[in-house]
Amino acid sequence: MSDVIDRTDPDLIHLLRLLALLPLPDNSDYWSGYWTPYTAMEDGSDQSGYLCGRLGVHVKQIMDDGDKVERRHVAQLASYTLMFFAAPTTGQLELLDRVAPDLQVDDSAGIGRRWSQDAAATAWRLWVDCADPGGGEVEERLAAWTAAPRRCR
Repeated sequence: MSDVIDRTDPDLIHLLRLLALLPLPDNSDYWSGYWTPYTAMEDGSDQSGYLCGRLGVHVKQIMDDGDKVERRHVAQLASYTLMFFAAPTTGQLELLDRVAPDLQVDDSAGIGRRWSQDAAATAWRLWVDCADPGGGEVEERLAAWTAAPRRCR
């Protein structure tokens, strides 16, 4: 398997477009509210910069890679997308309902859930395609399955 994927990969483009719908990282009110469920800091400090920083560094790596994107950069962005958005709380879903303020719908409730589910599904496909789950080449790991006994022990 190649160490790079095309920047034109439909899932990669889709994930980047989904992330671009989010409020900008300098919107501290939004991000500190989103981060609250993750933080149990005894000093009450705002750690929302961690979320934006992790996403930002991996988006930058992908953008800097050019037409051929390193799989490890895509896998890292996918991993953090799953970490932060795959299982949002009710409060986070309410914040995510704001990702498409120009979308004219009768009720914006549910937009956050759609966004979250779409981002998680897209990130999962990218992670499976780009990560090195379990170590070793995919072909080697699949070969082990064909040589395995009929029952797992």
